[in-house]
Amino acid sequence: RSLVNQDELVKLIRKAHPEDEVRLGLVEMESFTLQEEVAIASMTDVLIGTLGSAMWWAVFMPEGSGVVWLMPKPLRSEEHVLFAPDPLAGVIPIWGRSGHLEYQALRNLRHVSLYGVAPPAGVPGNFELDAHGVA
Repeated sequence: RSLVNQDELVKLIRKAHPEDEVRLGLVEMESFTLQEEVAIASMTDVLIGTLGSAMWWAVFMPEGSGVVWLMPKPLRSEEHVLFAPDPLAGVIPIWGRSGHLEYQALRNLRHVSLYGVAPPAGVPGNFELDAHGVA
């Protein structure tokens, strides 16, 4: 899974929050040893990532930390709906205790889901967050 406009969102966050207020780190966990990965997760206050197994790093985060789930565009078919957002998703992100993986009972964390849109035709990836909608 990939975030198509990651650079745009990083610029938005850095513009809104000076570096002395918010330290932003872009990390590819597969570049580190297991020990380093656990150490990174244990120092993370807010984990932002796409739905998937990488979000399990939240189990090592400090109690009370936040997890931002970047959810794929809702897929609809006549028979079922996959990743269907709740009625307020995309309108009012609501923080809560419920996450998308089984570890939510193991850690006292706050979760919020943001639903993306499909990237433009010809652009690789499967998720794009409207940076203007979160400013």
